[in-house]
Amino acid sequence: YFSAAAIHPPSCLADETDIVYVNGLISFSQTIKKCIENIPDPLLIPTFYNSTYNGVLNINTSIQLNNLHTIDAVEGVTTVDFYLRLYWFDDRLAMPLFWEKMNKQVRKDGIELTSILDSRDSGVEIWRPDVRFHDASEVEYIVETIRINSSNVVFWSRHTRISLIQPKLDFRRFPGDSQSIDIRYGSYAYNQNYIKMNYNGNELSMNTNYD
Repeated sequence: YFSAAAIHPPSCLADETDIVYVNGLISFSQTIKKCIENIPDPLLIPTFYNSTYNGVLNINTSIQLNNLHTIDAVEGVTTVDFYLRLYWFDDRLAMPLFWEKMNKQVRKDGIELTSILDSRDSGVEIWRPDVRFHDASEVEYIVETIRINSSNVVFWSRHTRISLIQPKLDFRRFPGDSQSIDIRYGSYAYNQNYIKMNYNGNELSMNTNYD
């Protein structure tokens, strides 16, 4: 579930003049940039801005497992490759004037912000969760995608490769063994009075017995 969003969030676009056109077509990137520039302190957590969240921002998360790279039985370390996906409300990015000009599919799927936020020339940024993996000895973020839709839901997907310290690995029954790997994560800077991460994905499993 998500935190309750404001019923009528204020628009970050003051009026029609904030919608940017290039060669007669709406420029997604320039209009989004204008929206973010109009937000006071866009890097603050959304709950500091909007009291309707009741002080706690719920973040829905899921994991799509790609590969189990290595298991070091001696060191008790395993390297896993997966996509970490996070969803949350940020009503500061409300743009009803913009979305009403988009078709139904675009309003649902949203528009990508990755190139805008990653560009050094844009000079804009929005708040994103500061995810910390509790058992990680090494974390590599390979590629990421971030989108926003007309409901002000931000979607952030990060292709992640991580080395996890797993001292409970037991190989005494190898090759007929079964192992459980814990991927524990949460916010680094905020406790559960401010951020609650909810895992909404399925239980992950990988079968390496090919007999």
